[in-house]
Amino acid sequence: MTQRRRFPREVFQEQALEVLPNVPLEKGVPKTNQSTKYADYDDGDLQTGLTRTGPRYTDNGDGTITDNATNLMWAKDPSDLGPSWGSLGNPTPKTWLDALELCHLLSLGGHTDWRLPNIKELGSLVNYGRWDPCFGDIYFPNTQSAPYWSSTTYHNITTYAWAVQCADGRIDPEAKATTQYIRPVRGGL
Repeated sequence: MTQRRRFPREVFQEQALEVLPNVPLEKGVPKTNQSTKYADYDDGDLQTGLTRTGPRYTDNGDGTITDNATNLMWAKDPSDLGPSWGSLGNPTPKTWLDALELCHLLSLGGHTDWRLPNIKELGSLVNYGRWDPCFGDIYFPNTQSAPYWSSTTYHNITTYAWAVQCADGRIDPEAKATTQYIRPVRGGL
């Protein structure tokens, strides 16, 4: 068996700058935040991805959070959006169709173009350096360790949609008739 040559991180970063010379380092695929090495060449060992030079999130002070990596704006705490969303600290899960409609009707932070995120947008919130919940922190209080809906239908069974399991960051299909949690978004990648 041929042993693969191991390159230091600096070589990967240098090669990235050669291939993408006009891409600022603050934009691109960020590190996963996995810091523990479980095997040679795994994510915790190589630490690939770009390091953010500023804060990942900005609290806009109006119930919204801007993700500085994607330029998406998120509802900070859906449980604080009124009775249809639950009570403060206790969000109410909804069926997929209800989630789509509720996001569409949302007016927050002076914006009315809210929607349910697609699976890639929702997955961009996952911090693989934490779990239970995988994207709840000071920027997303009252995040539940349970599935969150995306607007993306599961192509194999169209009565299912993709969801992020917020306990551990897995992405799984869930039946659209079941109730899951909601994280509204606006903007685009």
